[in-house]
Parts: sequence; C-alpha cells; structure tokens
Amino acid sequence: MESPTAGDGRFTTPLATLHIFNGWADKFLSTPENGLADSYLLVGGGTERWNGVLVYHDFDADTTGGDYGQEIDAELTYEAKWGQTFGAALGFYEAETLFDDTGKIWLWTSYAF
Repeated sequence: MESPTAGDGRFTTPLATLHIFNGWADKFLSTPENGLADSYLLVGGGTERWNGVLVYHDFDADTTGGDYGQEIDAELTYEAKWGQTFGAALGFYEAETLFDDTGKIWLWTSYAF
C-alpha cells in the first residue's frame, strides 16, 4: 500500500474559475500540490456612482507552510446615469517559491437595460 502524498484529497474544480477567490493575477486557478492557505485583508467602499476595493493576499502552502508569495488586487468602478458601468481592475502577484511575478490589468464596461 502506497503512503499518501500532499496532493491526495485536494479539491479541484476544472470547469470553474477561482479568479474571484485566490487573487486576480490568476496564479492559483488549480490548487498546488501542498495545498493553499490564502490569508487576505479586503477594504472597500464607495459613493452613489463610484465603488472601489483593495485586497492584499498572503499565499502559503497549507501542508508545509512554504511561502508562495503576496498579491495586491484593486478595482474601481463607475456607474453612469444611463445604466452603463465602467471598470478598471488590476492584480499584481510577487512570487516567492512558486510561479513568476505577474501583473494583470483589465478595463471593462457593461450596460444594463
């Protein structure tokens, strides 16, 4: 009988996105072999038309305690009177022992009618 490895029993969702949960730089779309512990601090707020959010993530291995890195995420949105929303979002990941440093920026708009 083989002994279990760190990756046994990990939860995977191949048809889902984890973008909203584990940082917006999309480095953790699947769970690393040693698991993932995501400690984060989220601050957000806004006005009638403007909204913003700032998130700091500290990523570590769940089973070994290894340091995977840190990430800063931010989003700013504006909702126009005519129903259109404009947004800008960014995710900057600084690697330690896993992956490479990564930065992503999105500009988007949506319209509700």
